[in-house]
Amino acid sequence: MSLKNILAKKRTFKTQLTKLRQQIDDEGVLLSDLEVLKKTSGFSVTKSENNLNVRLPKITLPTFSGNLHEWLSFKDIFEASVDSNPCLTDAVKLQYLKSALRGDALRIIQLISIVDSNYKLAFSLLEERYSNHREQVYAHLKRFLSVQPVHNESASAILNLIDVTNECVRSLEVLNQSVEGFSSILFAYILGEKLDPNTKIWWERKLEKENLPTVTDLLEFLKDHARTLNASKRVINVKKITNKSFAIVSNSNDKHPQNLCKLCNLSCHRLFKCPKFLKFNVKERVDYVKKQKLFFVLPETQC
Repeated sequence: MSLKNILAKKRTFKTQLTKLRQQIDDEGVLLSDLEVLKKTSGFSVTKSENNLNVRLPKITLPTFSGNLHEWLSFKDIFEASVDSNPCLTDAVKLQYLKSALRGDALRIIQLISIVDSNYKLAFSLLEERYSNHREQVYAHLKRFLSVQPVHNESASAILNLIDVTNECVRSLEVLNQSVEGFSSILFAYILGEKLDPNTKIWWERKLEKENLPTVTDLLEFLKDHARTLNASKRVINVKKITNKSFAIVSNSNDKHPQNLCKLCNLSCHRLFKCPKFLKFNVKERVDYVKKQKLFFVLPETQC
């Protein structure tokens, strides 16, 4: 064999070796890490020689720390991404499982060694702890009941209320606890009690006289209401408005005393402190001031 042929074969071999290394890198696992796993746990990393030709997707797993209401979501994603992957041995699946756990959940399987035979054992221990049907249902009900009420009318707070409610309703449906009939009415009532005063008023105006609304009805209303608030770029804070320093002065020619509230005709308070006036939303207040030919006098600011 000539020197030229030898050099050509050498170049071909180097090219093939480079491609093989690239394939291993694309698997997302360094060769050195695989060797360490093989020596310490005694398992084979691949199930067949052909697995080197399989390009695994980059997996970004969620973490799970032991919150019951997060278990179903974590379990579904892990089973779809890792558990059902035929290219991974059980030992590698166990390694992925441990890396995704935190806190109380990790402590359950922390001392289990990484070998093929321990993967199903570890997963069954987690299911035994977190898949209790009654505790799962109670966890989602508790989350729904404990969601923070909306104190001041704002799109972001309303959207958060919508998201948490939808997550709880869907999770209960997965657990075969459909929110229908009286349950839906009860959910709507509880959710309605978490709304700020302004949003409650708009909701009551939308309701028909005697019909009992469902949680779906209320969620649809809240979506539209949040969209309206976002579109108008209004975040209404009643306390900030009432604490602003301003005076309301009559611009009409009548002789109505300025210290007399024009809305309820009482002299014990001014218009901007009137309980009836404060129940109006911002648009209604502005409309009333314009209709009564009043205007705001703001204090001078120093630049």
